[in-house]
Amino acid sequence: MNRPEGDSPGQPAPAWSAIAAVVGIAFIVKLIIWWQLADHPMLHADSGLDTTAYAELARRVANGDVLLSPGVYYLSPLYIYALAAGLAVTGSFEGARLLQAALGAASVGGIWHLTQCWSNRRAAWWAAGLAIVTGVMTFYEIIILQASLDIALATAALISLTLAVQQSRPLWHVTTGLAFGFAALNRPNMTLVVGGLALWLLVTRRFRAAALLVAGLLVAFAPVAVRNGVVAGEWFTVSSHGGLNLYIGNNERASGFYREVPGISPSIAGQARDTRLVAGAALGREVTDAEASDYFVGLAVDWATSHPVDAAALFLKKVAHTFHAAYVALPQSYPFYVSDSGAWLWLLPVGPWLLMPLGLVGLAVLVRQWPSREAAIGWTLFVPLYASAVAVFFVADRYRLPLLVPMCVGAGIALEALVSAVRVGNWRSVRGPIAVFVVLLLAVNAPTALNEGRWTEGLRLAQRLAILGRDAEVRPWVERLAPEADPPGSAHHLVGRQYLVEGKAALALPYLREARAIGLDHPRVLADLAEAFEGTGDTTQAERTLSGIVPDAGEPAPFWLQLGRQATTLQALELAGRFFAQAVALTPADADARLQFGVNLVLRNEIASARAELGEAVRLAPGQPDALAYLAYCEAAVGDLDAARRHASTALEIDPAHQVARSVLGAIR
Repeated sequence: MNRPEGDSPGQPAPAWSAIAAVVGIAFIVKLIIWWQLADHPMLHADSGLDTTAYAELARRVANGDVLLSPGVYYLSPLYIYALAAGLAVTGSFEGARLLQAALGAASVGGIWHLTQCWSNRRAAWWAAGLAIVTGVMTFYEIIILQASLDIALATAALISLTLAVQQSRPLWHVTTGLAFGFAALNRPNMTLVVGGLALWLLVTRRFRAAALLVAGLLVAFAPVAVRNGVVAGEWFTVSSHGGLNLYIGNNERASGFYREVPGISPSIAGQARDTRLVAGAALGREVTDAEASDYFVGLAVDWATSHPVDAAALFLKKVAHTFHAAYVALPQSYPFYVSDSGAWLWLLPVGPWLLMPLGLVGLAVLVRQWPSREAAIGWTLFVPLYASAVAVFFVADRYRLPLLVPMCVGAGIALEALVSAVRVGNWRSVRGPIAVFVVLLLAVNAPTALNEGRWTEGLRLAQRLAILGRDAEVRPWVERLAPEADPPGSAHHLVGRQYLVEGKAALALPYLREARAIGLDHPRVLADLAEAFEGTGDTTQAERTLSGIVPDAGEPAPFWLQLGRQATTLQALELAGRFFAQAVALTPADADARLQFGVNLVLRNEIASARAELGEAVRLAPGQPDALAYLAYCEAAVGDLDAARRHASTALEIDPAHQVARSVLGAIR
């Protein structure tokens, strides 16, 4: 392809009227989608997971808790303050989301200008038009999530990088470092992009430019580092969960996508708490946020260095999926909002399926034909560097949003070059790029077994409606989800379970009975059904349902302990003993399981067996007053009064008000 005809490339003066038109059109499109999704239950500030965590922190900032002490940031800090500013200006999260939509519209103007800088105005219109009808960009720009700033921050950074590589003035290298630094405060893996650009500058012997670039990055990081140092005594530059994310993407079980880590809750707040607990348990001491992050970094590095072939293959898999058309939900499922929300996102059909292959072809054209190939390479390096920065961790829809900015630019260049070549009849020059585009198009859109998350998002919506008390809307969603439920009946079960959590046993009962009728006889389903029967006052059915649960090793000990307690409240002591015994069999070193089983045996008057269990509980946890007191009761019952007196006295030393211990001493004195 030849470079498109039209105004000369380089650094043209911004065409403000054209940019204003582009921004206006983009804002109208985004305004419509914002309005349609403004009251969607899954996009409210209190809808859970990352959204609620950001909303709560933004409220604190808006209410004056600017430093958000104690501890280091456990979320990327920039968006917290951006959301707080939007909340302060508009007075509502809906207003803040509208401001985000306006910023997204301005980003389209930035894409127009970027493309003009690297090609011409016709290419700029192509690029901006594609950006306007790229639905995934608009969707993430109007929700409460750090991804809402990614497009704007990437656009600003790439405009600054354009000025730096095309003009080579020291000021632009500093501003590029600043711009990428701000982007890294929102998307931490952007730091790796700056490292790659600095390395490229060193390789090309532009040492001063590399130093200025890094200096700009450090200036952007400085406020966060100082805050973390002052508030937490740890000089973290970004958020504290980077180590965990590195481990999620690099371990023997890693798939390239998000997977839960045993012992760590799948929520931001849970991660902030549980990473310290898990790392502390492994290291045998209390740890700080930084030490917990370092612990998980160490696990990831150890695995990668001891399995280099597997690690390299996994990395390449993640790079490939970074460019793939499939959407990977985390946690929002964009395909759900396209197909199931009622919003007009389906009228914005462009996405990675087109932008990735077309953009890559256009960027190749740019590198080949730009007068200064070194400048073009320096700018397009952002694509492989950022893709690698994603693949170092794990892949999700929102993580690759910054890539769509250069892809829009490249796509605009490719389309304009194609039109220009066809206009003059130069078909020979387009055959190669078209062939490459077709190959890339097929590769990017190759079938994959990845789950786009539509069913899960629909289930979360049904559960959310149950939480909100919009019960009439729950049933249609459950019926809609039921045909694709795996296993069958799971949609009914999980919605019924949500009603139980909300304390609405009467509403839970029909869904749980239907789940069982469909054939879902999992122990957890039966346990929830028994709880629903009990909650509605039908204790006979509750006990009968519990009696149908056969203990097995498929569920963890806490589940069987809960069932034992549930059976105890129903006065089904034999049944409770069966469940407690299963818990002890699974975790024989668990003092609490031994205690609960021992108390059950006491209630059943099986004193000898109870004494054995409680004795083991005391051995495992010598400072547990309940175990000591009930053991004393058993010893008194069999006539071992000295042992009973000793253990009851020890229980009272720990808990002077313990009634069982007092009763034992009172009976044997």
